[in-house]
Amino acid sequence: MKSIKNISRFEIKYKLSHSQSNKLYNRISNILIPDSNSKNENGYGNYSIYFEAPGWRYKNEKVEGLALRTKPRLRIYKRLSDFKSLAYFFELKHRINSRITKERVLVNQEEIKLLLDPVHQGCDILKKSSPVLDKFYYLARRYDLRPALSVFYHRRAYTVKFSPGLRITFDSFVSASKRTIMSNIPNNLTPIIPHNECIIEIKYNDRIPGWVLQIIKNIEMERISVSKYATAASVLYGNIS
Repeated sequence: MKSIKNISRFEIKYKLSHSQSNKLYNRISNILIPDSNSKNENGYGNYSIYFEAPGWRYKNEKVEGLALRTKPRLRIYKRLSDFKSLAYFFELKHRINSRITKERVLVNQEEIKLLLDPVHQGCDILKKSSPVLDKFYYLARRYDLRPALSVFYHRRAYTVKFSPGLRITFDSFVSASKRTIMSNIPNNLTPIIPHNECIIEIKYNDRIPGWVLQIIKNIEMERISVSKYATAASVLYGNIS
């Protein structure tokens, strides 16, 4: 049985120009520690393949602002220099009011082939290996889930000295594609957020530190409620429902 990593925290998002994001980074760079996926200051690529039902169930949950919602996805960490895949995970990402929870399990390339199969062959094999995959196949059969689109972005992610549980990420070059293949490359993706803008996510366990709030106020950061997935679906497919 595969081990599962469960994550539970709050997160808030901001949209900044590159000059604003550089200003933020310069203000706090002396206390930032690159996270385990960031081998250096350049960060890494996040490539996600999202699953959806006919009628765009999960996209509409976001648009309608439901307090309880879910997104099933494959998440692949990429090396930026050559887009080589470094690690593969399947996730069920849930929002429960303002708290984000994730159920995550490590998968391999053979398992990914089965997950991306639109007719769900091999599901009985995979669901026995992890409760997370078992939950996914329940959803896949109930709602006829299929791979719907892919999203890629460049992420720099940091933890913070003296603030356990605090994580700050800088996401740029956010783009998407209707193609849901593992070999997708950035040149095949369409920008869904202007390349001169950056999405900052501040993630914390219970309470955001006061010094972070003061910096947010000083830099005049614009808080947003944005889903990269829902934005990608709208850009790629138009006014879908």
